Amino acid sequence: MWTRFLCAFLAAGCAMAQTPASSSPPPATGQAAAPAPAAPATLTIPSGTKVPLALKQAISTKTAK
Repeated sequence: MWTRFLCAFLAAGCAMAQTPASSSPPPATGQAAAPAPAAPATLTIPSGTKVPLALKQAISTKTAK
């Protein structure tokens, strides 16, 4: 019973938090913004670069086969 009430309450809260769609377009400014230069599609990392690594979960070898 409480689970249904909680789900309904959360769904109603999410629905009320939605912003209504704007029917009018945003006002036009006098100057057009210049497009930003496109970033390169690839990134080259030099060989020998060391990347620090952090694990999200510890590795357990107790049950490894």
